[in-house]
Amino acid sequence: MNLLISVRFLLLFLLFIVPVDSLGRDSWQGIKRIVAIGDIHGDYDQMFSVLEMSGIIDGRGRWRAGSTHLVQTGDIPDRGPETARIIRFFKKLEKQARKKQGFVHLLIGNHEAMNMIGDLRYVHPGEYAALTNRRSGRLRDAYYKSTIEWLRKTVLPAELPVLDAAYRDTWDARFPLGYVEHRRIWGKNGEFGKWVRSHNSIIKINDVLFVHGGIGPAYIDRQISQVNQEVVEILSGPVSQGSIVENVEGPLWYRGLANNTRQVEQAHLDNLLKHFDVNRIVIAHTVTEGAIRPRFDGKVIMIDTGMAAHYGSHKASLVIDAGVYSVIHRGHDFRLPFGGEELMVYLEQVMALETDKRRLQAFINKLKSGETSDPVIEHTETIRLTE
Repeated sequence: MNLLISVRFLLLFLLFIVPVDSLGRDSWQGIKRIVAIGDIHGDYDQMFSVLEMSGIIDGRGRWRAGSTHLVQTGDIPDRGPETARIIRFFKKLEKQARKKQGFVHLLIGNHEAMNMIGDLRYVHPGEYAALTNRRSGRLRDAYYKSTIEWLRKTVLPAELPVLDAAYRDTWDARFPLGYVEHRRIWGKNGEFGKWVRSHNSIIKINDVLFVHGGIGPAYIDRQISQVNQEVVEILSGPVSQGSIVENVEGPLWYRGLANNTRQVEQAHLDNLLKHFDVNRIVIAHTVTEGAIRPRFDGKVIMIDTGMAAHYGSHKASLVIDAGVYSVIHRGHDFRLPFGGEELMVYLEQVMALETDKRRLQAFINKLKSGETSDPVIEHTETIRLTE
């Protein structure tokens, strides 16, 4: 009897306390309703609004979607100030969903990896400030002291900078209050780092593959479990340049499915669909013109609309319900067409809901003119090549 109770307790612990992703599962079948959202980038209010519009949460932020599977395709941190608040919100939502037979899948994006490996180019000042407390000044002073000691031990006297008040001011600007806490919490065993490592970078639900950036030709021979294991292993130890978390063809960075022309990418896409035995791939990472939209006749669906205020607050989610694809854009439901005149109508209807219509209008104009069927999207975000 005691053994039976212990087994039941263990099963409940695994089901509700430990994220299922961390147990190695990366594929689900027979899921009726899926909702997917793209990059959040530190904007809690926009994320909350999108989830509420999609019926995922109620006005108090509690799970209300029953057995729905929510997929957030990575890039929670950077560019906005409320990363810590968002992560802690999702940690609670994961548990709430499981109790209702639902699921929250939080994929690893390039920005999660960047924060863990120390590439902090896109960290918002508010992300540091959100982690400060009454000990932050003392922590930073101790870090400064250790930095000076290291300089005096490793730098020749003639090359040592003048360690005066001006130097300290410059140093403080580079390492603001909250920096030490940030590095601790994003460490592999810190609260956020450990949480990230409990998740996948790529999953399969029904006949759909979800991944942050994509999968390039260099990794097409991998199985889903191999990709996920390799990403987590790299984030659990020293990160070597060119590893899967920094490779332009890896799941966190690949942009070919978003940017390459049909002529360049079609054969690779066909190989991907066949290899993973799926009909479609949902990606984020590369920001669209403000609307969720298909590529390659709907075989690729781009969902990073630029939800965060940094990108224009274009609020939308992808819904797959019993195999039917639709979009909830600013609270309005649209059937997602995969091409033709219906796609043009959909884009114009979405544009009518937006305040800033410039990028979407330019895209529609190009489609109407026949100049291109799918223009390459410009982006400035790059992989760090040097420290």
